[in-house]
Amino acid sequence: MWSADIDVYGERRNVVGEKQACPFRWPGQYEDEETGLYYNRFRYYDSEAGEYTRQDPIRLFGGFRLYVYPENPSIDFDPFGLAGSSCIPDDEDFVRFDPTAYDSSIDSGGVQKRFFSDARVWLTKYKYVKHVTNASELEQNLYRKNLWPSTQGKFTSGGTLRVASGITDATPAGLTNKTNGVPQWFITRDIPASDLATVSRIPP
Repeated sequence: MWSADIDVYGERRNVVGEKQACPFRWPGQYEDEETGLYYNRFRYYDSEAGEYTRQDPIRLFGGFRLYVYPENPSIDFDPFGLAGSSCIPDDEDFVRFDPTAYDSSIDSGGVQKRFFSDARVWLTKYKYVKHVTNASELEQNLYRKNLWPSTQGKFTSGGTLRVASGITDATPAGLTNKTNGVPQWFITRDIPASDLATVSRIPP
């Protein structure tokens, strides 16, 4: 018989039975008995230090703290090990996808309608894009060429998916295109930075 509690950093507590009888820790983690490190797909995690032993394989797409463990492992998730996640929106929440090159501007000043030729801020719902894992697919699905010619080539370094709160004035605008598009909405005002939260940084 074996049982144990696991704390927020994946460390075992109150072990009953042989210590190494069960090597599984947090979901996706497998303990290496010789090193005491937890194998976590692309790198090893050190539960005593509370961080990974190697840098994030997606580099800055996962954030600026390259060795960091999820801030809240009870809700933060990264099923492929290739995209950071700091919040989990509801399916009906409105989201935006922007090139990572604009991160610093958006994080400080939000999304401003003057950025766009039609003076509209475009949105979709999280349920339509939550399974997409690369920026090329998101760009193809979200942007129709006649409205967004200036986006061409701007997602070659990846993009950032953000959830927008306080959206009660969105106007439905139909599909982005007839073949592989998703429903979109627009608003005719700015979204302040305080109403935006990063969902994930998505590689090219």
